[in-house]
Amino acid sequence: MIPLKELLGGALKSVRLESVGDIAALTSDWPELVGPELAGITSPAKIDGKKLIIHVFDPAFMEAMEYSRIVLLKRISTKLGKGVIRELRLVTTDRK
Repeated sequence: MIPLKELLGGALKSVRLESVGDIAALTSDWPELVGPELAGITSPAKIDGKKLIIHVFDPAFMEAMEYSRIVLLKRISTKLGKGVIRELRLVTTDRK
């Protein structure tokens, strides 16, 4: 049986919506990528070119996200493939 996230990602890539498939993959694995604490106050928002926009819902955690930037970028590269995401942009926002 093929997991839904793999099936969805493959289908979206086939119609050239790679960034939507990549966001879906990141969202489903976000707690494993950033850890349970940061997963509760952050969310992958969108991909703009090779830049991942990450929403941070509590400004107090911006510094923690800055410190984990390199490790997170490596984990994302492992998940999506090398060079898919080359930059992270952290944006403080309200939870919606």
